[in-house]
Amino acid sequence: MSPPPFDSLNMGTGRGDDPVLVAENRRRFLAQVFGPGEHRLALLKQAHSARAVVAKAGERLQADALVTNEPELILAVTVADCFPIILHDPDRPLLATAHAGWRGTLSGIVEATLTLMCQQFGADPARLQVAIGPGIGACCYEVGPEVAEAFQAAGKADGALHPGRGDRFLLDLAAIHHRVLEESGVSPAQVDQLPYCTSCRADWFFSHRRDQGRTGHMWAVAALPGG
Repeated sequence: MSPPPFDSLNMGTGRGDDPVLVAENRRRFLAQVFGPGEHRLALLKQAHSARAVVAKAGERLQADALVTNEPELILAVTVADCFPIILHDPDRPLLATAHAGWRGTLSGIVEATLTLMCQQFGADPARLQVAIGPGIGACCYEVGPEVAEAFQAAGKADGALHPGRGDRFLLDLAAIHHRVLEESGVSPAQVDQLPYCTSCRADWFFSHRRDQGRTGHMWAVAALPGG
């Protein structure tokens, strides 16, 4: 429903799009994915943090990851270059969604999500199935030396920083996500990633970096089945 530069299925508010149109976009999207009718939805006030919380229907908690064992509670994260990550323990059952940009990745949002899943809900990393959605790739994500130095200091730079222009670097956030998951006990065979760069694919994705902040946002959603 949204006009340019938010066309067509913008799921994010607060960037200049009409909230009425965004609400209709969301309604259509949820009906397409989960079927028509009322939906129990959990959203976040995302802050590029390392805070993971237990999801509550109808509440927008300030954090960057949601965890639930409630059937039919839809967990949503909003992205436009940051990586959406979905983690599922089929034996609990247990589900989490995380929003991972460079700040959250640096400070440990994936680690915090895993900690909450394991300590509060008894998840086993060896059982987890993980999906990493589209985000900005190392092909397009150039950062300054201060960001590169922060990742080096955190021990997260190996294989993730590549020479860019001048004193700048290309940052591979997806590589960091894969390594953090593996080091936490998640089998690489159980991690799937959509191999698309949001900045490259203007025909498919909104991109905050490519569009200099004047852009829409996408949702990544997941829910445990009922019954």
